[in-house]
Amino acid sequence: MTHRAIDMPAGRTGSDGIDEHGLAGLVVLDDAAFVNAAYERFLGRHPVDWERELWLAPLRRGSRSKLEVLVDIRHSREGSARAAAIPELVPPPQPGRMRRLPLVGPLLDWVHRLVTLGRLARRLDLLEGAVLAGVVSESRTADALTKQVDLGLRRIEEAKADRALVDEHLSALWRWATPLASAAAGPAATALRGDAASRSRFDDYYRAFEERHRGTREQIRDRLRYYLPTLEAVAQRSATELPVRFVDLGCGRGEMIELLRGHGLDAYGVENSDAMVASCGANGLPVVRGDAIAHLESLDAGAMAGVTCIHVIEHLPFLQLQALFAQCSRVLRPGGVAIFETPNPENLIVGACNFYYDPTHLRPLPPEPMRFLLEASGFVDVVIERLHPGAAPSTIDSATDPRANVYSTLMSVPQDYALIGYKPHVSAANSAASP
Repeated sequence: MTHRAIDMPAGRTGSDGIDEHGLAGLVVLDDAAFVNAAYERFLGRHPVDWERELWLAPLRRGSRSKLEVLVDIRHSREGSARAAAIPELVPPPQPGRMRRLPLVGPLLDWVHRLVTLGRLARRLDLLEGAVLAGVVSESRTADALTKQVDLGLRRIEEAKADRALVDEHLSALWRWATPLASAAAGPAATALRGDAASRSRFDDYYRAFEERHRGTREQIRDRLRYYLPTLEAVAQRSATELPVRFVDLGCGRGEMIELLRGHGLDAYGVENSDAMVASCGANGLPVVRGDAIAHLESLDAGAMAGVTCIHVIEHLPFLQLQALFAQCSRVLRPGGVAIFETPNPENLIVGACNFYYDPTHLRPLPPEPMRFLLEASGFVDVVIERLHPGAAPSTIDSATDPRANVYSTLMSVPQDYALIGYKPHVSAANSAASP
């Protein structure tokens, strides 16, 4: 039989030296791709669905080989008309009278197969080489991927090490900066880095300043009664085998401690002013001398039923304020309460003038950002309570001075506000963590 080339692109030779349109390039394909490629090679078109299934079924059953399928497609009526050829593909013997003879026909077939055995062996060698080349190629690809994964893992470990180094430097910076921030923050500074005599003079000054501008002990204690029902309710809910204790941070003269202990609650204070500690001691009130945040850090988690902090947070830089809220959340037991009272800058006279009476105040703290910070620190059900509306000063005659009405209107806005938030109960915390 004479074969002529089909009018189609020449075969491409891959990196493994195999002609993609040759016999080896066809038979190494999977079944569906093989049928598609055979139709393209011999018939110049794609098979329709029923034609594809016609060849896939016997291939997958194993009743026909790929070589037999190629021969059948090539020598079909459509394939014969196009006469496309693959040099390695041996055409079937021509039918003839001799081949139909009972004994001679089978003998001729046997002779033909013997003659073509060499070609078949060469084709098998070619296929074996193609398979081996594919295995080698896949092995090289796997090695390259393994190297890339190893490189990626090394880079991840290097990034972790770099992050750890950065965290270490930040921690060192924080340890270095915190004492400086504390020194600049308020009464705890007592003349910044002054000697003992300077600190003593500052303590004496600040105690006298509070006596004049903050109000008497009785006045402050009466104001603090507003928080008593909240604290008593928490004490009742927390009555378990654990002690129910309250701590007042920056307790000053100890009015909150006196109020709580007078109503049967176990309370103590933390204060860093020697003069204030001495004042509390003179009144028989238990006070720990030290820094509020450092004291909280020394407590066990869940040790306290409540934390109060009255007119302290306006003395702290933001990072210390953030640390204070976080430590309060840590030391409270589930359901415990934290109360923070501070001047209210919504009152224009407080925000623009009265706030700065105290030389240790840093800046006014608007209510809503403080609520957000408390919530971000783990507290729930945070409320803002606006307290203590003011009045015109006694130096203004409300009957004759036209400024009196304006001043009274401005001062009717509460001068202080309190943030009251709760440590989540265990069940609430678990449900919040669930997806």
